[in-house]
Amino acid sequence: AGPHRIASETKYLDRGADILFVLDISPSMAALDMDGKNRLEAARELVARFAERRPSDALGLAALGSDAALLVPPTVDRTAFNERLTALEIGELGEGTALGMGLAVAALHLEHSRAPLRSLVLITDGENNAGAIHPRSAAEIVSSMGITVWIIGVGSFGEVPIEYTDPESGTLRSGSFNSRFDQESLRDIARTAGGRYVRAPSAEAFDQAFSAVDRVESVVRRTVQAERRISLFFPVMAAGMILFALAACIRRLLLGALL
Repeated sequence: AGPHRIASETKYLDRGADILFVLDISPSMAALDMDGKNRLEAARELVARFAERRPSDALGLAALGSDAALLVPPTVDRTAFNERLTALEIGELGEGTALGMGLAVAALHLEHSRAPLRSLVLITDGENNAGAIHPRSAAEIVSSMGITVWIIGVGSFGEVPIEYTDPESGTLRSGSFNSRFDQESLRDIARTAGGRYVRAPSAEAFDQAFSAVDRVESVVRRTVQAERRISLFFPVMAAGMILFALAACIRRLLLGALL
């Protein structure tokens, strides 16, 4: 019977997609060719924006360097997802590029998902040069599971400035390197997995690649609008007490000055 407000919220009646992002965090991802940002920074921003647009889908995060690791299993907990995404550091998994391991780790953690759509998005700027699993073998495993695969090859070609802090020594490394990778090998991995390869040589192209993933990897879900009553008793009571105390102070000060 006290003061209250009505909040309307959307409730989903069906489960959304499970989408697992696999980010390459090898040193070359520190290349500064994404409109003043490095490749990892640009990837982080795009993944975070994607997560904001898809609140009801379960998103996961894995990373690869010389090895690969699952960092966040698919979840709708955006706080945990965004915190680990923000904390990613160049080189924290070594200086190699284990594409096969990255794909295998993602497949392992999507294998038993019951989501109506399971997707894997690999973001890399390199060629496989580490890990115990060949990318083609991992791609065949992913294909057999019916997981949708996107591979985004990020970065320009040619001399590119690079700068990052080595996570082990704390040493700042800077300079330039000749940016190049075998696009055909990434296309072959995508074809083997039954997925798509998208080239992203610039920040604009990178954004367009994410727009394509957002547009295609979606699930139509049933929803209902629910109303929730939120009591305002305590905020109103607290405000009244503050005003009462303020009035008492003013009266005492004024009366004290008159007397």
